[in-house]
Amino acid sequence: MIHELKLVQPYFDAVASGQKTVEMRWDDRGYQVDDTLVLREYDPATDSYSGRTLERQVTHILRGEEWGVMNGYCALSIKPVVKMGRFGPIILHQKEDGSLQLRDNLSRFWCACGAPAVHQIEEQANTIYEFLCIKHNAEYQEA
Repeated sequence: MIHELKLVQPYFDAVASGQKTVEMRWDDRGYQVDDTLVLREYDPATDSYSGRTLERQVTHILRGEEWGVMNGYCALSIKPVVKMGRFGPIILHQKEDGSLQLRDNLSRFWCACGAPAVHQIEEQANTIYEFLCIKHNAEYQEA
């Protein structure tokens, strides 16, 4: 099952960088292991979304006050969603500056859509992907 959830700063960036791997949530959605969380960056001051999203897979769920989880809440252990590319799994790779990019096990870079990248763009606001496929490179050039 897919769950779309709001996530505010600084927690959004902490999940994106891999520093935060657990989400504490109100347990009102029937969360299960292998569910996908679509985390949407949200700004409560403007009551709006930034457009940035992250996909994370639930790997473990902790419920129960005997484990320190408040009644009605759950602790969701999460990991990046792995997409399959032509040369194997595509993973998010964290660079030294903290930014992320898609990469496969042959060190080939990939567009966010899962297609092989042919063009690298400079820093782009509101996205963590720097590498574009032919289609998305053309769209970026037109914009």
